[in-house]
Amino acid sequence: MILRIDKWTEKDRIIFLEYLKTFGESEKIPRSASVLNTKSPTLAIKTADMVKITKGIMEGNYTSFLDLGIDDYYESIAIYGLIISRMKDLDTFLHYLYKYLDYMNCWAHCDLMHFPDPFKHYETYFALSRKFRTDQRVMVRRLSLFILFHYRKEEEHLDFILESLLDFQDDNEYY
Repeated sequence: MILRIDKWTEKDRIIFLEYLKTFGESEKIPRSASVLNTKSPTLAIKTADMVKITKGIMEGNYTSFLDLGIDDYYESIAIYGLIISRMKDLDTFLHYLYKYLDYMNCWAHCDLMHFPDPFKHYETYFALSRKFRTDQRVMVRRLSLFILFHYRKEEEHLDFILESLLDFQDDNEYY
């Protein structure tokens, strides 16, 4: 499949999902589903293949791809996250991050995230972390902690990070 597309359509969505299935390893699905603990069906696609697919999509109109909101499989959601993790523009990243929050449903969807210029925009990310840590969605709260994880080696941020961790001491949900 050619992934460099100028304008993704519903027809492309259907073709893309069929293409995605060709990378699946059916014998690994039970283990993959168990490890990921995802609510989405999984195809057991290797991460390296998802990264390759992501790079192909990003050669074209990747925001058009994201606008389709393809959330049929764990992997299609992960590809969405991998795409936004490669964005350079903070405003575009934030726009799609807020959409991604509704798709994330397992630890891996959070843990694959990268943030544009984390040290340049740390105030923005700290504000997101504060906002996300009271969210009703478990994985959004996990992302709140994951954001802070990027700053764990920065001594000037440790007090904020430790204070933030205290907000989770009574949280009993898995993340």
